[in-house]
Amino acid sequence: MLELIKKKPVYLSYFILCFATIAYGGSISLVAIPIFTFLFNKHGQLLIPFFALLLVLPLADSSFAFFVQAYQLRPILLVLIGLIVFSNPYIVNKVDWSLYAFIPYFVILGYYVLDVHSFIEVLRPISYFLVIVITPVITKHILVTHKDIFLKGLILLYTLVFVLSFLTIGENAALQSYGRFSGIFRNPNALGIFSFLFFMLSTIIFKFQGHLFTKIERYFVIGIILAGVIYSRSRSGMFAIGLFWLSLWAYERWQLKGIVFLGLTAIIINYAIPFEEVIRGIGLGDFLRLESIEAGSGRKVAFEHALDKIMEAPFSGNGIGFTEQYFSESKEVLSKKGHVGNVHNSFLSVWLDYGLFGLLSFIYAWFSWFKKTSIYTTIVLSVALAVLFSANIEMWLVGSLNHVTIQLIIILSLLSSNAFYEKENLNSESTYTN
Repeated sequence: MLELIKKKPVYLSYFILCFATIAYGGSISLVAIPIFTFLFNKHGQLLIPFFALLLVLPLADSSFAFFVQAYQLRPILLVLIGLIVFSNPYIVNKVDWSLYAFIPYFVILGYYVLDVHSFIEVLRPISYFLVIVITPVITKHILVTHKDIFLKGLILLYTLVFVLSFLTIGENAALQSYGRFSGIFRNPNALGIFSFLFFMLSTIIFKFQGHLFTKIERYFVIGIILAGVIYSRSRSGMFAIGLFWLSLWAYERWQLKGIVFLGLTAIIINYAIPFEEVIRGIGLGDFLRLESIEAGSGRKVAFEHALDKIMEAPFSGNGIGFTEQYFSESKEVLSKKGHVGNVHNSFLSVWLDYGLFGLLSFIYAWFSWFKKTSIYTTIVLSVALAVLFSANIEMWLVGSLNHVTIQLIIILSLLSSNAFYEKENLNSESTYTN
């Protein structure tokens, strides 16, 4: 990764410029960074704009005040990238129109757009559409033009997020929620989910393109990810990482039988073995917050609260952004029952907002994408299993302008591209210009 910085100082210069402008430029950054991105774009043929978006997304979820402008920058950069993509026939021809499975879901989103009263609510379905459509085509295009730089840059960029997070130790924002570590993020669970997605992304890149990194670099990246999720004490993040790694290990040794065996073992452990007593017996009761597991950590309360509302109109839904509004209005009632936050379930959130047909179309779209990717590699089965677990206890999968959904899309795009599996970058310096 240090080799990347030495050979391509323009990328480092760009990120330093963006970081400094976001932190100290105030509202000027809303104009300056898109201009920087446009000017630097000729050096990377979509690489720079895409990296800019990937940098801004985690900063937008930061608890630090000097990153506040990153939140407003997200849609600006996304639209800028969309314009670059759709204005060039060379790239438009590479759009993966096989993602037709998302059409029913986008149609339903379009229907609910007609009934919104806020521009922010209109941006949600538009941004989801753009992220789903343009991220795969950009990823696959850059894999052909600048594969080595792209893969090294991905690892470097997200590793820097962890480095920055650990540099915040000692700041008030770094320790929240009864001593749990949250790094630059607003809450520890955000760091846990980020750790889970980056663990999958880095593991997959190291598996197929490990020759691009030294052994020390690989160990450092995995080590800092595990340190982040452990210090965050995010059970969902730790369990999702464990499930991904174990299913990957089981499948590589016993194929599909391995994943079936892993699933049956999880069921037996859950129902036949006194899980809480075992955890307390090895001294991890306080660390894994077993007292909140016994109380459901509020998720049971949130599930029942959401389901009660869903049953009032199971088919029609309640509209864009209703989940946040509904749980915000019920904040006092839910806090008395031991729940703080949102519904913590991607599928319940979709059902609340868009009804049963919206939920079915959402599940069908993602299932189809995973199924299509499985043609290229069976590792996607491990990704799907871990994502299903995580999305069932967190609602990140319904968001478009967060720092984790786009990582999942990049993972699926990498795994469904023949260029990703090639050991050599056939066209490291593309002749294509924007």
